[in-house]
Amino acid sequence: MIKPSFSSILVLLFGLVIAPKLFASDANNMQLVAAAREGDVTQIEALLQQGANPNSTDARGFTPLMLAAYYGHIDVLVALKNSGTNLCAIDQKGSNAMMGAAFRGHTSVVNWMLQHSNCDINHTNYAGQTTLMMAALFGREDIIDILLNKGADSALRDAMGNSAASLATAQGQYALAEKLHL
Repeated sequence: MIKPSFSSILVLLFGLVIAPKLFASDANNMQLVAAAREGDVTQIEALLQQGANPNSTDARGFTPLMLAAYYGHIDVLVALKNSGTNLCAIDQKGSNAMMGAAFRGHTSVVNWMLQHSNCDINHTNYAGQTTLMMAALFGREDIIDILLNKGADSALRDAMGNSAASLATAQGQYALAEKLHL
């Protein structure tokens, strides 16, 4: 009879005990990301109870919170915040959840983020863009007003030298550009 080595026993234990838990965890994390995109708060709460990581990311570095903000799912934001997610996490391009909400025009999400996080209102992604610039680029006047009232700096410039006002001007949003010059 062949006596198994210590290393072969470890490999066997990994295969039988540890690996299934790792793969189940990865599957739960990917399901969590998908549920956040879809706004399925019931599934999110169940996955979190099963140990899914609220700070997991998809292939592009998007967390469940970022996707919930991008798609405007405030109830999901609340569930994720209660699970200890990083409200100020950034993706592979350095953008955060508030930037995605401004990009899509979700005023309620921007308000929620400002009330429930301590994220830097002037955070810049790797291209030097801010949430205010995202809002200016897409003509989100209500979000621009909120951000300016909360202290967003309209004088900041991105890596290409654009300010929020110049981005608004480039999109034909002249009234917004004037507001941003003040």
